[in-house]
Amino acid sequence: LILRLLPEAVKNRFYFTSWHQAPMSQESRYDADHRATRRFSLRFKIILLVAFGMIITALVVTGISYLHFTNASIEEQKDLAWSVAQVVQKSFDHDRVDEFIELGEAAPGYRESEAILQNLMDSSDNVEFCYVYRILEDGCHVVFDPDTPDLPGEDPGAIVAFDDAFREQLPKLLAGESIEPVISNETYGWLLTVYQPVYDSRGVCQCYAAVDINMTHIANGGYQFLARVVSLFFGFFVLILVAAIW
Repeated sequence: LILRLLPEAVKNRFYFTSWHQAPMSQESRYDADHRATRRFSLRFKIILLVAFGMIITALVVTGISYLHFTNASIEEQKDLAWSVAQVVQKSFDHDRVDEFIELGEAAPGYRESEAILQNLMDSSDNVEFCYVYRILEDGCHVVFDPDTPDLPGEDPGAIVAFDDAFREQLPKLLAGESIEPVISNETYGWLLTVYQPVYDSRGVCQCYAAVDINMTHIANGGYQFLARVVSLFFGFFVLILVAAIW
């Protein structure tokens, strides 16, 4: 309808079938063909675009994958720590915490309970320490602290200073409440620590069953994961780049 209503003079303005450029002279053609310009071929531009796009995509995908891998590994270690802490919690009589602190290995059943904690540490390379502390304002009073091959445990009744990573959690610990797992990198290395409150028959929090999980294997696993992703990407990169060149 629009085409029918337009006058012929207007429609003629949109016809581009005729020659709209004056022919170049032989001298102008020679100058144009021999002009020194910095030009890239279309082939090179396409290959460069494909390679650049693949590298950017690989960096983004690898970063997101590594983040998800690390978070999943940490959650897995939290579950392990909670499970071990529950076993530690059930390994001794909760109504005899005062006796264990005062008498130590002389208290009946103390050695048997300590042996359970020792076995838990030996059962997995990821479980670094298992111990039981009573949290008071002056520090952590040791109830159970088995020896490790590299580090002797503290004697019952000894007072251990609070780590800086637990300063914010002290009000809850002193009140006998549960706290979220704490990840720290201090005196004993990169650890994930779980504190499980231990209540006596009256419902009073007597102490905390604690488990430290060594987190260095997560870093090692992350490096292996990155190595696999990079090697896999490199293979696809070469394959796609060869296809793009072809």
